Amino acid sequence: MYHTWKLCFDEKGNGKQSLISTSNTCESSVLAEFRDDGSLKILDDENVSCSDDSYIFRREMSCSLDNSGKAKCRSYQPDSPDSQRGSSNFELVRTKK
Repeated sequence: MYHTWKLCFDEKGNGKQSLISTSNTCESSVLAEFRDDGSLKILDDENVSCSDDSYIFRREMSCSLDNSGKAKCRSYQPDSPDSQRGSSNFELVRTKK
């Protein structure tokens, strides 16, 4: 289980991400785009490589603000062999550098 996800991208949507657990770190490039309806689309460029030589299947994520202003997100892994494991829900929290 990963306890920290650091995601940074520029004004063109090009970015980097790190997912950190107590024993593993996974990193890759990421693309992000704000849509006209205010939602945020986040795409892994490829499978996310990890320090233990494993990987996280490429994800397609979509986030939107709820009534309280929190970003609620859904993630889908189109290349995951088990579709039940291929989707998840999470929440984004913006922090300062």
